[in-house]
Amino acid sequence: MREKAASAGGASERRRTSGTGCRAAHWAMILCVLAWAASCTLSFAADDLAAGERSEIVFALNVSAPRPLVDWHELRCGGIPKSALSPDSILWDPQPAAWMRNEEYLVAALGVILVQMLLIAALLVQRARKRKSNLGLVENERLFRLVADATPALVWMCDREGKVTYLNERRIAFTGRDPATGFGNGWSEFIHPNDLQSVLTAKSLALVRQEGFSEEYRLRRRDGVYRWMLDVAVPRIDKDGSFTGLIGSAIDITDQKAAREALENIGGKLIEAQEEERGRIARELHDDICQRLALLSMELEQVNRRSNSPGGWPNPKIEEIRRQCTEIATDVQELSHRLHSSKLEYLGIAAAIRSFCREFCQQHEVSVEFNEENVPSSVPMDISLSLFRVTQEALQNSLRHSGVVRFSVSLRGTPEEIQLEVSDEGAGFDIEEARRAKGLGLISMQERIHLVHGAFSVRSEVNRGTRVMVRVPLAAEMKASANGAESACA
Repeated sequence: MREKAASAGGASERRRTSGTGCRAAHWAMILCVLAWAASCTLSFAADDLAAGERSEIVFALNVSAPRPLVDWHELRCGGIPKSALSPDSILWDPQPAAWMRNEEYLVAALGVILVQMLLIAALLVQRARKRKSNLGLVENERLFRLVADATPALVWMCDREGKVTYLNERRIAFTGRDPATGFGNGWSEFIHPNDLQSVLTAKSLALVRQEGFSEEYRLRRRDGVYRWMLDVAVPRIDKDGSFTGLIGSAIDITDQKAAREALENIGGKLIEAQEEERGRIARELHDDICQRLALLSMELEQVNRRSNSPGGWPNPKIEEIRRQCTEIATDVQELSHRLHSSKLEYLGIAAAIRSFCREFCQQHEVSVEFNEENVPSSVPMDISLSLFRVTQEALQNSLRHSGVVRFSVSLRGTPEEIQLEVSDEGAGFDIEEARRAKGLGLISMQERIHLVHGAFSVRSEVNRGTRVMVRVPLAAEMKASANGAESACA
């Protein structure tokens, strides 16, 4: 540090000495020019004085003469010819002064001196402005470094080629105390191998498009532990409007991601417990209540047959009780299927949704148009269950609030994802107002889709219908498990 300070002081002293020498040279040149001009003026004045003395002498000599003395230059300027003079007149043709003989050169020399003085003044003014501007830039850079080193984020800068040119103190302390660590292209050595490609792609696109980017990746700390970072970068624009690179800041979000994953796990466990309870209740309803109601209906039918035997009278009351018992058994069975669909488990998502739409139409006397396209035969159970529950909730909400009796359900599959859409042409609703009301319907659907790493959206306008759209990646479960394994290894 002392050597650096000494070298910096020497450089500063050399700059001051150089500046002083340049100014001395400029003033010396000015003084030389002024001395030359003064000497020329004195010599011209001496010549003038000598000429004047000679003229006075001539005049003195001519005063005593009785003959008239006529200045030839005055005659020439007045346009008087020699013939107009008297014969005894004496023509006097004095020699011009030195400054008059060299008048053109003197004017040119004075012009050159003036121009040089103006140029020197302009150079001095420009030098003063440049020095002031440089001092301002140095002060701004010093303030920037102070702010960058004081901020809790990891600040970095790169040029147009993507090479890192600046790292703040926290960034250097995070990866190691070596000041050269992370500069140039060495920053990529600290990024997790599984995240490096996505970071390089995002940074390359940002440099080509001259725009910012945001990326989450894992960065290796000085103790070898990988930490999740949220890195946000923006373009750097020079004062002339040219693109000079990127400047970004990264913050540690490992704790936030752990808390988010914990909440997701809690939500997933709650939904899993809810599904287990639904299955238990559905089995009890199907295996116990429905069987007992069916047995009661059969006994009532036998009693009614005995009453209709020869010699007996039919009992319409018993027949009515048997019919109601049969309806109750049917409703309980449908409730059991809504709580837990065995078709979803054994026949797949498409067959389960088709069966539910059919039962929904029969129960509520409405029309549901179901379309399926390229739906995979094997869909993970958690994804199938989430899509099935969203379909149930969306149709129930449409029936309750739309005011129409025609609905549409579409299920499409691609190699990468599966898409679900439930729509109607009913009354619609205000989405923001529904979110402020914190209804459980939208929250439940969104939470289910979020647990399988899908995208959930609702589009609705008053008197223009509602569309519930879901997109779930088929490889979400594999990706989640891979990230979990990598985090555990890290």
